[in-house]
Amino acid sequence: MKEHRKMKWKRRLRSGARGAGVWCAWCAIISVAWAQPAEARRDSVPIALLDEIIITASQVRDDAPLTLQTIGRKEISQYLGTKTYPEIMRHTGGVYATSESGSYGDAKINIRGFNQENFTVMLNGVPLSGFRSGSMFWNNWLGLTDATWRIQLQKGVGGSMLAANSMGGTINIVTQPATQTGGGEWTTAMTGYGQYNVRLSLSTGEMKNGWALRFTGSRTWGRGYVDATDVDAWGYFITLRKIVNARHSLLFTLLGSPERHGKRASKLSDEEVRTYGPAYNKDWGAYNGKTNNLSENFYHKPYFSATHFFTISDHLFLSNTLYVSVGDGGGKWSESTGQRIVAYQRGGQIDWESVVADNVNNPDGVMLPDGNVQYGAARNIQSDYLAGHTWVGLRSALDVTLSPRLKLSSGLHYQYFYSWQNERITDLLGGAFWFEDYGSNSLAGVAGRNPLKSVGDYIRLHNGDRDNHLSAYAQLNYADGRLQAFAGVMLMASLYQHWDKYNYTENYYSDVAPGTGGNLKAGISIRISPQQQLYLNSGYYSRMPYSNVYFASNTNVVTDGVTNERNYIAEAGYKYTGDVVQLTLNGYYNYWQNKALMSDSYKPVDDHEVRYMITGLDARHVGLELDVERRLTDWLSLSAFASIGDWQWKNDVVATIYDPYTSLPVDTLQVFTDGLFVGDAPQTQAGVVATVRLFGRFDLRAEGRYNDRLYANFDPARRTNPADRSQSYRTPASFVADVHLRFPFKVSALDATLFITCNNLFDARYIERGDDGATHDLNSFRGFWNIGRNVQAGVRIGF
Repeated sequence: MKEHRKMKWKRRLRSGARGAGVWCAWCAIISVAWAQPAEARRDSVPIALLDEIIITASQVRDDAPLTLQTIGRKEISQYLGTKTYPEIMRHTGGVYATSESGSYGDAKINIRGFNQENFTVMLNGVPLSGFRSGSMFWNNWLGLTDATWRIQLQKGVGGSMLAANSMGGTINIVTQPATQTGGGEWTTAMTGYGQYNVRLSLSTGEMKNGWALRFTGSRTWGRGYVDATDVDAWGYFITLRKIVNARHSLLFTLLGSPERHGKRASKLSDEEVRTYGPAYNKDWGAYNGKTNNLSENFYHKPYFSATHFFTISDHLFLSNTLYVSVGDGGGKWSESTGQRIVAYQRGGQIDWESVVADNVNNPDGVMLPDGNVQYGAARNIQSDYLAGHTWVGLRSALDVTLSPRLKLSSGLHYQYFYSWQNERITDLLGGAFWFEDYGSNSLAGVAGRNPLKSVGDYIRLHNGDRDNHLSAYAQLNYADGRLQAFAGVMLMASLYQHWDKYNYTENYYSDVAPGTGGNLKAGISIRISPQQQLYLNSGYYSRMPYSNVYFASNTNVVTDGVTNERNYIAEAGYKYTGDVVQLTLNGYYNYWQNKALMSDSYKPVDDHEVRYMITGLDARHVGLELDVERRLTDWLSLSAFASIGDWQWKNDVVATIYDPYTSLPVDTLQVFTDGLFVGDAPQTQAGVVATVRLFGRFDLRAEGRYNDRLYANFDPARRTNPADRSQSYRTPASFVADVHLRFPFKVSALDATLFITCNNLFDARYIERGDDGATHDLNSFRGFWNIGRNVQAGVRIGF
């Protein structure tokens, strides 16, 4: 049986390889058949035009019938500073971006109340969102800040047919091009709390042989604002392009960021924050004379892509992209058989001496498989939770100009994803061994394995996924100057497979779980004057759940009765684009049906720890948004945004309970969520940005943001009492202001800029995110407060 399954999978891989080979061969045949003669003039396509082709291929026009916000390189480089990458989008209505826990690079963003699993992040038109759960782990993409040229935030249905989960929207990132002229830039910066950054960017410009190269490298090191969150991170970005001739050009991109940083994993109470301050971190303490943090992250996820742009004729344009991402790393972890390590507190920090003493003096013995009793087992240990993946994709897009007004865009996208995860002991903390209770924890039982584990041994899990995904799409676009319209359809199919070498000693691979889905999108806009535009768009999504739902038990058992989520989206808006004022006003309606949720952590039920899966949840998201920009004078410009939403869960459902040891379903439970507000993002927002030119040289930018009606996030699995219909804790309204100052000057003949940023100018204290408690008030709330006032300064020199 084992060999039979292996042979089946090998046949699938060979079949997939043949399919990819046929696809590549087809593209190559088209290229050869349509290629110009060798003597064709290369300089008929300047590199600036190639830049425009790349943008057009991955972003939509500003006057499209969509709600858009475009952020350029200048704003990213000058005003992001030490903030996390998503926070550059925080000045847009309906968008809530924070540093999550305050640790370096750890970030979270919500769009129209939807979390990161429910919108799409794309890089040069290729989806980046996590394959298993849709999550975007921003700390694995720290090099994006250096690599980004432009960000286009497309709220709602979005412009890409590959954005299969864009209920909230699409974040499309375009990397920096290799510029037509050469040059470079050196930047160095530091914060008031001891974090340093250096960055070097070099560009060759277009060389005589048609190649152009850009390289950016950076390093960030030092202290984090939050206690015990030191960072050491490198970033690199390389883009190489070649104009072969008037029809063919190539683009290669490589980026990555090997990093290690301390984290703040434990959420805090109001009392802890008032006692110890906003930088407090309860996850560390002194151990053997050094800082020992329970939680750290170390990861490297290089990403490489190669794209061939082919202008077949005046009416046909083809682009083919191959991309590969290989992730490897993990984080510090811990295991406990009783009181967890974070509960050993003295003076607000972990008392490691007590942890070690508890292990050394453990009087309890463990029963071995042969019936003997062994003493010396550790009650608590530290470990590394390790994870990695290999992600390969092929995307082919063909644009056909059917007439001066009508264009057809179509394409195929194939993805292969293989992942693994396990856990390795790093410190027994005074214990003689760790007892891995295979008899209770593994479906396979002991199976001849030694349960006595030492440093370097693997425990708890050893599993992963092997998935294949294929999508095909077609979209018609019409434009005649006054009227714009689009309509598209996308179909997708996936094969999910789980493997597990901890719960199984043979037949490691599950059966293949197939899924199909698709979406429909359409939009129309009418220009009622040269400056004014009305637009309407809508979409329907039949979205397959992510693979963690198909294998809800985290074993090789395929979940019964998995059905697609259904999402209905509609939006109407008005745009005014003048020389002095730009304005967008829009309203949206989203209805989300049959949402499936897995509880992230175990919940106590009758003194047993269990895991819940909830299916059939419905939610409704409606709201209004306003974005305005106005240039008042040559030296003063203003922008402002406001949004108000009404986001609610709309039904009561049933949860399936899984035993954490056997991973099998053991019971069901009624969950009462009808009428509860969706948490984790403010439903009322407003903000303003003022940019002032002082004395013809200084640039001063002041930002202010107001958030209200932020309800604490809650696990629907906790809402099991039919008498408890109380809303989750509503955090107090907040206002925060930041100030940026830029002063240009000369270093010899070189242009230079001194920049200073003060974040949280008035040192406001407020809740950014957190979880609701049993009493739905501040006393039972646990979460993360904002970072206090801090300053960053640096110098940028161009050459």
